[in-house]
Amino acid sequence: MQKRLLKLTAKYLLTASKVRTWKEVQKNNWWIKFSIYNDSKILLLITSKQTGQTIIRYFSDEDLACSFLNLILALDPNIYHETVQ
Repeated sequence: MQKRLLKLTAKYLLTASKVRTWKEVQKNNWWIKFSIYNDSKILLLITSKQTGQTIIRYFSDEDLACSFLNLILALDPNIYHETVQ
């Protein structure tokens, strides 16, 4: 059991060393958190400040990530949006 835990920890540390993340920002009552893995893969974590709805999306293209973020920011954060899940 101990050996397996050490292997997972090493893998976690390797992955964590390749991730860059920034402090979350708030815009239009949405909290937005950006992370980049391996200098090419984008992870967006978007949470409504009003409802707590959390949307997590992974993108390999920066333009698609920006388009999706603009789509979400145009939505009303006071309503739970099922279509973006």
